[in-house]
Amino acid sequence: MTEIVQRLCRRMRGARSYRRQISHRGRISVPLTLRRNMKYEGIPFQPVMTDYRNERPRLAVICDVSLSVRNTARFMLHLVYNLQNLFGQVRSFAFVSDLVEVSAYFDRLSIDEAITTVFDGDLLDTEVDSNYGHALTLFHNRHLAAVTRQTSVIILGDGRGNRNPPQVWVLEAIRRRAKQLLWLSPEPRGSWQMGSCDMALYEPVCHQTEVVRNLQQLGRVTEDLLRRSVTRH
Repeated sequence: MTEIVQRLCRRMRGARSYRRQISHRGRISVPLTLRRNMKYEGIPFQPVMTDYRNERPRLAVICDVSLSVRNTARFMLHLVYNLQNLFGQVRSFAFVSDLVEVSAYFDRLSIDEAITTVFDGDLLDTEVDSNYGHALTLFHNRHLAAVTRQTSVIILGDGRGNRNPPQVWVLEAIRRRAKQLLWLSPEPRGSWQMGSCDMALYEPVCHQTEVVRNLQQLGRVTEDLLRRSVTRH
């Protein structure tokens, strides 16, 4: 894990995305100036200036911490903890059936203390069956404002909702707001249409779905995520 984080930091250090915005200083935008001055027959009485604002990408992580994905969730949260310096803002959420935000614990605790707090059962009941639809609905109702056009959203889980309503509409709402929506599953694709797994419904909504079963796969996927997150607008 340490090697993965160090490699990512070396490659991504100093990277920024850039968003053009109307400003009182900068360069004159010819297309915007012509559009604003249509009423003056194109004579540029009101020039429009634009400038570029540096922005670090934002990250929101929604992690299933049920027993079936516990090991994958552990090293995913470990990586998120170490990547906070590469993102302008990191919001982390854990769920089994209920969903809670754990960002504050990641901010003030050591990595081992933060992860222990997530998994020890005090924040949410980790012994119940997974209910993705309920957890996603809670995220939509309480935290959807955390997702913006600068936000990359990662959902980690096997998509097994135990035959509860999957609430795919929530995922669609997240995708409409997010810069990118990535789902990481620890299960091979061949099992996504078996039993109580709803990945066959969730996958078409996501920008990208990946199987992550070890640190090497996680490192590769995260590197690709970061590279696309800092691509200029």
